[in-house]
Amino acid sequence: MSKAASTTSPAAARMGAPPAADLAAVVQMAADSYNVDLVSVSLVDGSRLRTVAATDPSVADPAYRISDFPALRRALDSGALIEAHLADQDLHPAARRYLTARGLEGLLIVPIIAEGVAIGVLDLSRHDSRRWTAREITRARRLGEQLAQIVADRPDPTDGTSSQAQVRRTR
Repeated sequence: MSKAASTTSPAAARMGAPPAADLAAVVQMAADSYNVDLVSVSLVDGSRLRTVAATDPSVADPAYRISDFPALRRALDSGALIEAHLADQDLHPAARRYLTARGLEGLLIVPIIAEGVAIGVLDLSRHDSRRWTAREITRARRLGEQLAQIVADRPDPTDGTSSQAQVRRTR
C-alpha cells in the first residue's frame, strides 16, 4: 500500500471547501439515473474521508477514518472500483455495520482520481443484493471521472490560503 503524502497538486490545493451545489446536483442525478437508493461523495481529508454530498441528509458531513474501512483504503490505494454486498461472507464488519444501519444490501465504491491522486470516493448503494453489471460499473467509473473534474476545476474558495489535504497516490 502506498503511504499518505502531502501534495502540491492543484486538485489537492483546492480541497478546502466542497462545491456543495454542484455535488448535490450530481448525487441526485446519479440516484435517479443509476436507479440506486443512496449516493454519496466523500473527499480525502488527511487520514479521513469527509462526506460532502449525499442523497440521504443523515449521511452528509460526517468524517470517518479510512483505516476503519479496508475496502475504501483498497479503492483509494489502487484506483479500482470495489463492489461489496451484505451477503458476502468476507465483508469487513465495519462495512457490514454501514450497510445494515441504512438497510442497504449492495455498495459500489468508485475512487475519484484527479491528476493521478485519489482525492475521494463516490459510493453508490442500493437496497437489493444484485451484482453490479459491467455497464453500471463503466457508467460509475465515468461519473467518478466527472466528479474529479468538478472538484479539480473549481476555483480555490479561500484565495490560496486553504490547507492542503493529505491524499493517497494511486500508483
